[in-house]
Amino acid sequence: MISLLVFEIFIFVVFVLATVQASTWIFETALMPMTFSIAGCLVMPIILWRDILFYCRKRKRADPDDDVGSRGEESQEPFTVALRRGFLLLGSILIIYLSANLVGFQVVLPVSAILYMRLIGGPKTRWRDMAVIVIILLIMIFVVYDRLIHVPWPTPLVSKLFP
Repeated sequence: MISLLVFEIFIFVVFVLATVQASTWIFETALMPMTFSIAGCLVMPIILWRDILFYCRKRKRADPDDDVGSRGEESQEPFTVALRRGFLLLGSILIIYLSANLVGFQVVLPVSAILYMRLIGGPKTRWRDMAVIVIILLIMIFVVYDRLIHVPWPTPLVSKLFP
């Protein structure tokens, strides 16, 4: 559990450093990195606080006579599981990137969000929750980035092939 907290602190520091670094760039270049890094700077302390509270509650509930609980033994995933999850994440990022170049970001981002929540989240993910997230994502894409900020979207390869 301590290693998770250290990792979350590291990710928070990375988001802060990315925000500071991107703030020196010109606006058009810094738009996406600033968006994600500011969101990370806002979300990571909440996640860190939640995990610290969970860790404190778990330690209070541990029985002092219990040998396993008093040692604070952490459950660690085997290397193969971590490797599989890493390749799954990298593979999904690569598929999103390639399909966004092929079809376009406006189509791929909502579809990939639904697929990712459904495949990775499992059957427990409710359609209503997915719809809310996808609607927020579409509002961000079309209203904020397209209409308000006028971010130029890359031309998909399909539209180049079929004008």
